Formats: sequence, C-alpha cells, structure tokens
Amino acid sequence: MTQPPARPAPYPPGGAAGTPGGSPAVGVVYDVGAAGPAEVATAARACGAEVVLVVDTASDHVRRLLPVLAKRFTLCDITGLDGAGAVAAVAAYAPAGLVTFSENRMETTSALAAGLGIGHWHSPAVTRLLVDKLAQRRAFAAAGLDGPPFAAADKAVGVADALDTVGLPAVLKPRRGTGSRFVTRVDSAAEARAAAGEFFAAAPGAELLVEGLLPGDAARAGPEWGDYVSVETAVHEGACHRLCVTGKFPLVRPFRERGSFVPHTLRPQLAERAHELAEAAAAALGIRDGIVHTELKLTADGPRLIEVNGRLGGLVGDVVRRGSGVDLVAAAMRLALGR
Repeated sequence: MTQPPARPAPYPPGGAAGTPGGSPAVGVVYDVGAAGPAEVATAARACGAEVVLVVDTASDHVRRLLPVLAKRFTLCDITGLDGAGAVAAVAAYAPAGLVTFSENRMETTSALAAGLGIGHWHSPAVTRLLVDKLAQRRAFAAAGLDGPPFAAADKAVGVADALDTVGLPAVLKPRRGTGSRFVTRVDSAAEARAAAGEFFAAAPGAELLVEGLLPGDAARAGPEWGDYVSVETAVHEGACHRLCVTGKFPLVRPFRERGSFVPHTLRPQLAERAHELAEAAAAALGIRDGIVHTELKLTADGPRLIEVNGRLGGLVGDVVRRGSGVDLVAAAMRLALGR
C-alpha cells in the first residue's frame, strides 16, 4: 500500500483546510469512467483542490495505469481492505469531499463517504437505486413517472415470461452495468432467447432487465439525429441546477451509442419538458448532491425516462467542454466539496 504523506490532523468533513497551504483535499475514487487522469488533474487545478486518488488494483484499468497515476497524484491504495480498513486508509488524508467518475466505484464511494461522515455525495441507499436498474424502475413507478414497461429475468428461460409482460420489440440489458455492454434490441422471442443465452453464459448468476421498446419520434430532434437525449443536471443540497441537454446520434445495432453533441436540436418547449422530467427523476431517487446524467427517449407524446446515472456520463464532459468551455469534472469536484 502506498503510505500517506505527513498531513495535518483530520478536520471535520467540509472543512476549509486540507493541506498546509489551505487547499481542500478531494478524494477521487478512481477507475475507468468519464474522467481520466488528465481531466482529473486539470479540474482539481480549476477548483483549487488537492486530489487524493483512491485506487484499488483489483481493477485491470487501475493496475495498468498505476505507474502514471503514482507520478501525478497522491495515492491512497485500498486494495484488499475491508470496509472499515478502507475508511481508515482514506481518513488518513482528511478529505473534505469524495467523488467518483466511474460506475464501477459508485458503491465504494458511497460506503467511504458514509463511513467518514462526508456529505455531498449519494448515500448508500440512493446509490443502490442508481446502480440497480430494476430498483430504479420501481422507484420511478412508485413516484408516478412514466417509463417503459419492464420485468426481470434471472435465467434464459425467464425471458419468455418477461416478454409476456413487456411485449415486443424489447430491449434486454444487464440489471447492473454501463457502457451498453450486452444491451440488445430484440424483435422476436427467438432473438430474445439467443441474446439472453449469450448474456447468462458470459455472466452466470447475473440478472437481465427486459424493457418494452419505447417508439421514438424522429421529428423531435430531427431526422438526421437520434431519437433520445441526455440531460445533465447539477444537484446541490437537493436543488437542481440545469446544465444542458445533450443531443445524440442515431443508435447502431445491436443497441450501441455513436456519440453526443451540443447544442441540442430540440425546440425550447420540448427541452423544458426534458429538464423537468430529469429533475422529477432525481427527486424520485432522493438525489441530494452531484452531477446527474439522465437519459430520455423522445416519443410522439414527449420525453420518457430511460434511466438516471448519478455521475458524469461517459464522454459528456469532453463534449460539453469542447462545445461550451464548461468543465463538468471540475463542477463535480466543487459539488463534492459542498460548493
């Protein structure tokens, strides 16, 4: 384990001093995700913070980059530590805030924040709703938010029962996961059985979410663009601050994203509805702080919920920075510090 440097005695979470020079320390729980080392370093300079990179070399990505990370950052290595041990290791650096840009580290970050008594990050209960797509759909339904019909399947033979509930065409996706891996559109029961069989062979014991495919309206964004968008929102102590609506290119088979762009091509009234729906979804999940990435389908009846991610969306930070000059990685760090 990389040993921490000499640091001042821990101060209360959210305190103003984290280094001898008075810069606050923000713990970034690092893994593959929406921000790499260069983006993290640049953002830290922009918001006047010192980064403590929390790493676990059980991740292939972290292990490959460890020599680079060790040269650029102060590292806190939590490899192999249990929950209490990881909390103690991070506490030695007295971070004023914690954040992650990786879906893989959402739950770790929440557990560390709860153990350290650090606010301005998702609680473990909220994070469970953010990383578990089935639990998230149920929370939306309980709040009266209209999304696609859905059902769970825990083995290949269960997909037929799920299709009886949601109908065809449908979308199969892992109950947990990111990056569109194993997300597939199916137009027949045979396609569903084949896709489910491939998934369960690759991920035994995992569970699929089966959703009815929402029909998109190509006229909403324009025929040359995708029939879905994402909405980027900054949430601070429960208050939503609108960042932007991000346009999308049309999907390619089996159900893969091709890219994002700003500014969007929606009419103002539709963009307003998209923001309102994203804010309602954040409230339904109990989100209090952080950057929120909400994916919406553009239907003839208006925007419909696809899913909410409680961290910066993949590549969105780069697109927004190029299109507007705004650094969403730095914004996420500021929110983690309670600003």
